[in-house]
Amino acid sequence: MAGFENDVMVGKNLNFDETAAKPHLGIINAAGKLPIGTGNSFPTPEILGGSITSPNGTITVGYSSPNITVDLVGGTTAVDSFAMQTGTSPVLPAANGLVTFNGAVVSAGTNPVRTDGTGANTMALEVQISQAIAATDATKIGLSNFDSASFSVDANGFVTLKGGTEAIDSIGVDATSGGGTNPVLPTVAGLVTVNGAVIAASTTPIRTVSTAANVFQIQLQTSQALAAADTTKIGLSNFDSSSFAVAATGFVTLSTTGAGKTITGDSGGALSPTANNWNILGLAGSKTSGSGSTLTVKSPPFSQVGASATSSLNTGEFVTAAVTRTLPASAGLADGDLFIYVCTTANALVIQSVSAQKIRIGSLISSAAGTATSTAIGDSVTLRFNATDGFFYAVSVIGTWVLA
Repeated sequence: MAGFENDVMVGKNLNFDETAAKPHLGIINAAGKLPIGTGNSFPTPEILGGSITSPNGTITVGYSSPNITVDLVGGTTAVDSFAMQTGTSPVLPAANGLVTFNGAVVSAGTNPVRTDGTGANTMALEVQISQAIAATDATKIGLSNFDSASFSVDANGFVTLKGGTEAIDSIGVDATSGGGTNPVLPTVAGLVTVNGAVIAASTTPIRTVSTAANVFQIQLQTSQALAAADTTKIGLSNFDSSSFAVAATGFVTLSTTGAGKTITGDSGGALSPTANNWNILGLAGSKTSGSGSTLTVKSPPFSQVGASATSSLNTGEFVTAAVTRTLPASAGLADGDLFIYVCTTANALVIQSVSAQKIRIGSLISSAAGTATSTAIGDSVTLRFNATDGFFYAVSVIGTWVLA
């Protein structure tokens, strides 16, 4: 009996000849031994169960009449094939019981992860790579890596934008024109074009305007002339180089030939220009004249006269010939306007008044539109206009003058 047990444990063949009285295999007993029967029948089992331990694992043996079943520990059914989602299916073990199981990355498609039978005894777990799509779709998710210039990925695989927490996917603008949109969206290449533009003077100093689907402008208006301050009308300017100087820093100053702002006289306060101009006039015996950057005031200016003509207001004349000098019409004359006549020749000088004007020398007075005539060289007379009566009064007289 002991020898038979050893044959069983070492896996030797047993001779079960049905015609002879031989030992027969029974069910494992409580001691883990195989009880032996004789003849052509099995002995009655001592116990309906037991186990045999071998180098490849533990086999549990049970009895189910009229069969004997062998089960693996941990389950009731052994795996002998693998069903695949695609490719060879099922995948079967090789002759040595081996199935090769690989991991694989495949091109983007509509299967984020799947099993693929790649051969009779091989299979792969396939994960697709990521892809760009227009809208969310769980069938197109996949493995990705990230541009290190734009993204950070930590040890847990958490992805963040570099330099911020939110990505810009659209840009809102103030207005649109033409084919513009609000918000402005990137092109499929992720590009938004931003242009600068100068527009006509209006009431919007600066604004953003979308002019096409993926384009917007930053518009600045030009400057304009206003009667009063208004921040809605400020804008870009350039400057008249004859009046202004602009430094490289953009600082603007009046040039050395720049326009003045005010001018102040003896009375009346500061005077602002009209159309960038001041009128500096001489009255009541004075005359002003300008040249280049110089303004000259004469009280009054004198000139050499040798022909008949109308005399200039507030001037003096050295008369060199026998001529007639006509006083200007009263319209435009003011109290005290001055006319001085000096005879530098023996020839007679005739001073002619006009219209209702008269010339008075002392108690003598001419007729309306009358005359005063010199009688000798060196005769002179200074006349001032009286706006009340429209007459010319002599305030200084040398020689004899004949009134008519």
